[in-house]
Amino acid sequence: MSKQISPEIQILGNSKVLYFEGYIEVPADGVYTFYLSANAGGVLRIHESTVIDADYGYTRNSKMSGQYRLKAGLHPISLYYRSGKKGKPQFNLEWNGPTFAKEAIPESVLFH
Repeated sequence: MSKQISPEIQILGNSKVLYFEGYIEVPADGVYTFYLSANAGGVLRIHESTVIDADYGYTRNSKMSGQYRLKAGLHPISLYYRSGKKGKPQFNLEWNGPTFAKEAIPESVLFH
């Protein structure tokens, strides 16, 4: 499995869409909280479950969160992000878990 993270970016009209599909490696069994803020909208899914739906009706730059119970190891993850029509695309994805405080999700735990 490659460590390279290379999301696909598409331009649709005046919006940009980023899509990442891969795996996240969690260090320990437990409940993980994920946090997403963006200047437009996005959706975070783990396995087949929607953890955060910040798409329709999302207030720009607000922070949304969702929890998911995971076992240690690799889990499929996907992130869809749609930028606004104006300005630079911006989003922030963070997490916390049973063995660490809230932090940006490091590249070292994402696999493509």
